[in-house]
Amino acid sequence: MKNEKVLIGSGIVTAIASSLCCIVPLLALIAGGSGAATNLSWIEPFHPYLIGFTILVLGYAWYQKLKPFKSIWISAEVFNLLDINNTVSYLWVADITGRQYAVPNYLTARQLNAKLILSF
Repeated sequence: MKNEKVLIGSGIVTAIASSLCCIVPLLALIAGGSGAATNLSWIEPFHPYLIGFTILVLGYAWYQKLKPFKSIWISAEVFNLLDINNTVSYLWVADITGRQYAVPNYLTARQLNAKLILSF
């Protein structure tokens, strides 16, 4: 439990560190301190590395939190793979003059369903 809190805390710290180069100068400009906006400009070259490190730390924390799976199941279904407009049946509609019109009921258009099942 303690290791979990340390990982989440370090993920938050690295996320804040990676955004310092953008947020602090903006806040300083809004507050009127243009000189203070340049104090953290040295972080800008490290921005991509800090974002990558943030993703790694948060991903590892997520893995540590959810690692005791009993089973993982991923499935995908594709409905109407060829995207054919199949008519299943017709709904007959009559107007007030007695004329009847056939309105087709179509199958679903192409659709992809994906499902992820995690059992703890």
